[in-house]
Amino acid sequence: LIGYVYSIKVNPVLQHPVLIFSFPCFILLFFSYAGCDFDRAKRWLLALFLAAGVLGTTTVNRYYNKQHFGEFKDIARLTALWQQQYGDTAITKVISVNSPYYIEYYLARNEAKVKFDLYDIRESEGLKALSETLKSSRKPYFLYALTKPAPAEGEDIIRSYFPFILERKDYDGLSSVTLFAREKGQSWQQANQLKEIRSLKAGPTEDSLVTAENGEAVKAFKMDVSAEYSPGIELNANELIGKKNLVIEAETDLFSSEGAAGATLVISLETAEGKSLQWEGSSASYIETPGKWCHLINTMKMDTNIPGNAKLKVYFWNKDKKLVYLRGLKCRILN
Repeated sequence: LIGYVYSIKVNPVLQHPVLIFSFPCFILLFFSYAGCDFDRAKRWLLALFLAAGVLGTTTVNRYYNKQHFGEFKDIARLTALWQQQYGDTAITKVISVNSPYYIEYYLARNEAKVKFDLYDIRESEGLKALSETLKSSRKPYFLYALTKPAPAEGEDIIRSYFPFILERKDYDGLSSVTLFAREKGQSWQQANQLKEIRSLKAGPTEDSLVTAENGEAVKAFKMDVSAEYSPGIELNANELIGKKNLVIEAETDLFSSEGAAGATLVISLETAEGKSLQWEGSSASYIETPGKWCHLINTMKMDTNIPGNAKLKVYFWNKDKKLVYLRGLKCRILN
């Protein structure tokens, strides 16, 4: 009861492992009605009851082989190892953790002196801080560790600057640590063991392309007050029905001399009637640098059942109708 009230009022702490502490109380309550006559039949019943509980926990559900909490010890070990291997001055380090004390405790046990550039990337302020850290970094590697839930777009923002992955360790989706690189390594798809099912590109007509105003002879689609939405990608999602663990990845390059903070790269799953089933947007504000070409990425995990004749759409939404040049809008369906 105390754990429940604390979870509602302060911080969510209730998880399956908490039942370990309440279970003895349940046993006491259950057997408090057994009476004082503990005969042979009841002893066998008790033995059977305990054996079923132990086997169910250890063998059937393999409880103690699973990850139940965010990992700190191994993340600290790998952080110390990679810092020693690649050099402290070569790695920008960011971690999302409730308190620096948790990770620093295990780093001290590894006798490692590690300073993280950020300890929290939650919400828009955290993502802005992550963006500024990436823009100012001149180092070849970027370490990104999660010990608690964090915004999904964090990794997309990092990949705009560090597209390769040297090493990655995931702890049953509850925490992870990844070493990104600028120049070489595995692709994000390879590191996550994803295979490409389908690849699509937006097809603006040649006569709609103009030379971008950046001093380079680069042909791009011009968006301004007359173009709020870019030519997009649309796919009948019937061919995706029944497929599990799908990931949709969209990417494009954009250029704006004045900035395009309100612009968003959108992935949308809609019914045949146009009702939104799932929507994911990646804001250009976290990656853009006015006067430079920037790479914008958006990934969406399909977490809904796909009805018949649903449509998958990918497009660039220039909400504030600023002057933006766009090129190479692509979409990959991964599994």
